[in-house]
This record gives sequence, structure tokens and C-alpha cells, in this order.
Amino acid sequence: MPGTVSITVAICTHNPNPEILRRCLAAVRAQRNVPSQTELIIVDNGSRTPVTMSSEFATLPSFTDTRVVREETLGLTHARHRALQEATGEIVVFVDDDNFLAPDYLAVIARFFADHPEAGAVGGRCLGVYENPPPSWIGSVAAYLAISDQGDQAFHMSQPDWWAPVGAGMAVRRQAALQAFNRPMLLTDRLGKSLSSGGDTEICYRICRAGHQLWYVPALTLEHFMPAWRTEPAYLLKLAKGIGRSQAILEIYRLPDERRGPLLALRRAIYFARQGLVYKWRAWRATEEGERISAQIQATHLLSQAGALFGLCFHLPRV
Repeated sequence: MPGTVSITVAICTHNPNPEILRRCLAAVRAQRNVPSQTELIIVDNGSRTPVTMSSEFATLPSFTDTRVVREETLGLTHARHRALQEATGEIVVFVDDDNFLAPDYLAVIARFFADHPEAGAVGGRCLGVYENPPPSWIGSVAAYLAISDQGDQAFHMSQPDWWAPVGAGMAVRRQAALQAFNRPMLLTDRLGKSLSSGGDTEICYRICRAGHQLWYVPALTLEHFMPAWRTEPAYLLKLAKGIGRSQAILEIYRLPDERRGPLLALRRAIYFARQGLVYKWRAWRATEEGERISAQIQATHLLSQAGALFGLCFHLPRV
């Protein structure tokens, strides 16, 4: 068996599509060379109809345990915290209920963490798989849908900067992630129908601040299912607005912990506002649909981020 670490696969879900969840679980069941100490936990985050484990997945080959736990406090961050509290594995792999892991996903994670004790959080390629053929312009805004491919070379970061693993498929050292929750998180991430986000990045930022590294490992690959409604411009504009507000909070982690923080936050807010207006102008001048929609989404994101950060300038929360 590869590696020497124990693993908990944690699927956090809220009102899941039963068929997509079944495909997600089927990909977990299909894992090859699973480490000897591996368990599966489904965290039901206040679903209207309680999630249950069907007999098809009640036991999985090479998994020591499979179970469902209920977390009534809504918010993906709360669900992830519950998963960390329930887990027994040294490594927790967060899998969204619309993710389909490549068959070697857990084996790659086990080897990597066993060989890299300095790693605190790890992510890889998150590839989109679409219910219907997506519009031709979707690639320009794919990052908003947590679709990410950073290339063929592994790299790591010791300070939060331009990249952090997306929550879909992110693997963390359990103790490092639990320490991130020593103080309340500022972001709830997904909350019911709200399109707030950024909870995965906030966890990574705190893991990084505690002295651990963030790693990109291209050998890790999963497919992220995209229903047709998630590629509609109206949804993407609403999503961009929610992401902008969340990233205003994350921007605080980049500010020095000193009296100049509010002034620097104000300068950043002004910068994002100016960039947002640039994209708004590009959208107005665009002659192609894809160019116009992409610019509108970028403008919505940046102006939302600027407005939220401006509101935080003189009462910055403690991070």
C-alpha cells in the first residue's frame, strides 16, 4: 500500500442531486491502492431530506469505515469543521458532492503527504465536465467555477499569494486544519442558496500562517460536474458578486498587522474599483458576446470586492 498516512475522505453536502452524489461515491469506491487506514464520512449540512448511505456504498473495498453525520449549522465552512472533528485520518480529503476523483487520487495523496511532512494543504487539477456543451467563452471565466489547471509542474507556496488549492479535492493535514479553526472563521463559504465563497482559501491561509506549505500536485486530477444552469450568464454574475465580497475578507490576510492596515485596505479598495471600471468599459465596447460577458463578470467581481473592502477599511476584523 502506498504511503504511511491514514486518510479520511469527507464529502460535505447540502440538498444534493441524488444521481450526481451517486457518481461521486462511485468514483470513491473505484479508488485503487487505497491506504490501509481509510474512511469515508458524508457530512449532511442541514439538507431538507436527510442524506443516507445506500446499501451500494455502505461498505467500500479497503475502507475501514463509512458513515453519515449531520451538521445542522448551515455553511460549507461549518460542514468542513465538523468533518475535521469527526475524522480519524491524519489527512482529510475534502470532496464536493459533484466531484469525480481519478482512480489513483487517494494513492497519490498518500504518497505525497508521506514524502512531504512540510505540506499542510494540497490541491491538483480540477477539470470541468459539463451536462451540456458549454458556451465558447466559458474558459475565460472557468476559475469562478472552481475549474483549475496550473500546468504540469508541481510547486509550493510558503506564504499566501496568487494561488491556493480549491476546496474541491483539497487535502489537508487534519491537525493543521483544526488549528486553523482555533478562532472563528470570517467566511461561511456556501450557505444555503447564498453564493458566498472563499472558505477553502481562508483555511489555506491560516494553515500557511502556521508554518505549513501549500502544494500544487498535477498528478491529482478530478472532474467537477457542471449542470447547464451554472454556465448561464445570470448565475455567473451573481457568483462573481459573491466571490468579490468574500475576497474582500481574504484581502485582509494580506495586510500587515499594524496601524497602517486601514489605509492600505482603502488603497486596495480604490485599486479594485478602478480595475472594475476598466472592465465595465471593456464590456460596453465589446463586439463579441463572449468578450462582453467575460468583462461584465470581471467588472462585477472587482466592483463588489472594492465596495466590500471599503466598508471594512476602518473596522478590520482580526485574522
